[in-house]
Amino acid sequence: MGRERADLFTVAVNEIVINAVQYGGGAADVTITDRGDRIVVDVRDQGGLAAVVVPAALPPADQIHGRGLWLARRLCDEVTVTPSAVGTHVTLTAALPDG
Repeated sequence: MGRERADLFTVAVNEIVINAVQYGGGAADVTITDRGDRIVVDVRDQGGLAAVVVPAALPPADQIHGRGLWLARRLCDEVTVTPSAVGTHVTLTAALPDG
């Protein structure tokens, strides 16, 4: 992964970790996995969300929240959000260039 791509992926991860800490109970578990063809970051918190839709468009300027997920979606190859009764699990994926 080139430096610019790594920097952008880091911004996305940072946004999600900040959200997890701020809205998910004050702490987050972060796991980074190299799967050979991609890097996968899993962020888990203890906040309970009923449902989350990753915005496809930039939220309006007067909307207080929602930009972190929007930005992560723009900077990652894949973003999934899985809410449950015990917390929220966000997975961010960035493809790696061929060797």
